[in-house]
Amino acid sequence: MAMFEKGNWRQTMREIRNVNPFLKEDAEMLALVKSTLEKMERSSQRGAG
Repeated sequence: MAMFEKGNWRQTMREIRNVNPFLKEDAEMLALVKSTLEKMERSSQRGAG
């Protein structure tokens, strides 16, 4: 995830989502990216709530 880190979590999540099309053939990496995004989303919701 660090390689995608940007100024804030929204930008970081956007950068991570940008790699999804390149991962179509790699189910393992796609699952990892999806899991990372879900965790980031939960963390951001907890921080805002």
